[in-house]
Amino acid sequence: MDTGGLQTKKNTTGTELGRHGLETRELNQITITSERDRFWKEWESSNLKHWTPLESVPDITVAKLEGMKEQVGNLIKQPSPKEKAVLVYQLVEFAELFGIKCDIKKLAREYDTSVELPLDLFYEAVMTLKKTWKYGFRMPTPGEINDIGKAKLTHRFKIYTMINLAIQRKNEKRSRQ
Repeated sequence: MDTGGLQTKKNTTGTELGRHGLETRELNQITITSERDRFWKEWESSNLKHWTPLESVPDITVAKLEGMKEQVGNLIKQPSPKEKAVLVYQLVEFAELFGIKCDIKKLAREYDTSVELPLDLFYEAVMTLKKTWKYGFRMPTPGEINDIGKAKLTHRFKIYTMINLAIQRKNEKRSRQ
């Protein structure tokens, strides 16, 4: 299963979030893979990076564009509830470690429904918050989490749109010939 640049591995301890009333999702350990990095390396070296819709589409095959579209599509898709639960659990542990009082079940449900970042950006946001959080009396809001990854997500949507447009233009040109 593609997870937008991250893979989950079952933690050998089999720890469950159920102790906080978060159903019985297993805790998974998150490791960053090179899928995301491969896409960015390919994007940086492509002729499409500096392309604008006012220009003719660079010499890239439709198949290559379709592959890039799929890759960036994976980088903008929402994680599954189970994948989100892994990151929510890290925030729960953070709250417990620093004695932040909160209703864990409600907090997890709110993060699950309101955080709108792909898995890797959600992961980056959680890691950033764990390093920089200065409001010891409360947990970060979903909006604060979303704000951390918003610029990168917007950039990914822009790239996805550019690739889609390039594919359309290539197909239109091919159908006219």
